[in-house]
Amino acid sequence: AAHLREGLVEGEHVAHAAKRRGRRAQDDLDAVNKQLEELRNKQSELNASYGELNEKLSASGEKLSSIEDAVNAKQSEIDATNIQVADMQAEIDQQYASMKLRIQFMYENNNATILSTLLSAESLSDLLSKSEYIQQISNYDHQKMQELSDLLASLKETQAKLEEEMTELVTLKDDAAREADNFAV
Repeated sequence: AAHLREGLVEGEHVAHAAKRRGRRAQDDLDAVNKQLEELRNKQSELNASYGELNEKLSASGEKLSSIEDAVNAKQSEIDATNIQVADMQAEIDQQYASMKLRIQFMYENNNATILSTLLSAESLSDLLSKSEYIQQISNYDHQKMQELSDLLASLKETQAKLEEEMTELVTLKDDAAREADNFAV
């Protein structure tokens, strides 16, 4: 009987030890499951962050592409304006040369030409007409040079404005490229 009692006590100890090991194993299993759940949550958060960053990178790339298109369009405008300025300058130079020749002719032959033109008048009204004609030529030269000068000034102003806009676009492009680089890192 004592032997049996000892066996029972030992059996109870073994049973308690087994229960304790079972509880510890369950506790360990619960801890591992909790860690697994935390890792899954972290993975979901990282996937969401990755998706957001990917969307931001894509949007940044589209913004950069749009700005590059605007830069190219602005460069085309600048090129066209530069051509207009060069053409206008050539026209001004040609008009100036023509006017210079007329003025030179008038000064060299001023007295004789103007005087002979005025003296060739057959009547007072003819004299007034010829005088008016000489004045109109002078006014025309002055008006044309002023128009060309104003147009050139306007084109140069437009050119400066376009170049300023181009500088702003290049700055935007650089900012967008840096932003895209930040997402890529």
